[in-house]
Amino acid sequence: MKRLLLAGAGHAHLDVIRNLASDPWPGVEVTLICPYPRQIYSGMIPGWIAGHYTLEQCAAPLAALVEKAGIHWIQDSICGMNAANAVPQGDFLRGAVNTQNAGKISYDVISIDTGARVESRALSNSGAPLLPIRPLEQFASSWKTIEAALIASGAARLAIIGGGAGWRRTGPGGRLRTTTTSAGRQSCCRTGQ
Repeated sequence: MKRLLLAGAGHAHLDVIRNLASDPWPGVEVTLICPYPRQIYSGMIPGWIAGHYTLEQCAAPLAALVEKAGIHWIQDSICGMNAANAVPQGDFLRGAVNTQNAGKISYDVISIDTGARVESRALSNSGAPLLPIRPLEQFASSWKTIEAALIASGAARLAIIGGGAGWRRTGPGGRLRTTTTSAGRQSCCRTGQ
């Protein structure tokens, strides 16, 4: 039996999992390693911030999906991988990943769909509190607290660095508006709830 390891539950892997539920692959044991119980859809985050959706409406719960697909799910994080140590075995290079809690997990084929990470070390030197958008679970668990503090203070300053099309279109939840001056400088101002 060949072992397929799905590292992360990103959009592509959700499609693989859904397909496996309706059309299993004989002779393939599939394992998913993902630390979170759900996959949040990044395209809906601006709508969640704006109050149009609950976080549950923006997420795909993994437990039912993996059970229906017959996939072994390890709720853990991969913390190491050394492809150089892969061992040839037939048409495959058998390898392994290290996880934080479950130890070493072997595979014949690995697919990596773990999502982006934000490199914020350069910004952390500013001393300002930072809330990177990725990983989405960490952002989601912190945003509501920060939003409440910003609204309660009445005079808070918020800087958005980067941002996709959805964020620029709505501002954070439509509650803040980005304005560009004639000098090209951007500022955010509260527009109400």
